[in-house]
Amino acid sequence: MIGVFIFIYAGSDVAVATMRGMGCSLTPTLTAVIRVCGVRLLWIATVFQIPKYHTLYGLYFTYPLSYVLSFVVQITCMIIMYKLIKKRFPGSVEVS
Repeated sequence: MIGVFIFIYAGSDVAVATMRGMGCSLTPTLTAVIRVCGVRLLWIATVFQIPKYHTLYGLYFTYPLSYVLSFVVQITCMIIMYKLIKKRFPGSVEVS
């Protein structure tokens, strides 16, 4: 179950590396801590307590969930950061 979704986690790491390459390391660090620790702990404290989801499968589901949420958040942050840098420094961000 975890291995099937690992490619989504890789995409998230690419977005993190891109943001760090653009000169911002705080945003990807904070979002990584929130997604890895926060989402999984929140799941275990809430949904995992429901008897239907209190299984090994319910516990393992936190990984793909955090991967998908991480991907969405990191890509969104990367796009916003790209637009801000492009606006602040016109001509410095060129795509070839």
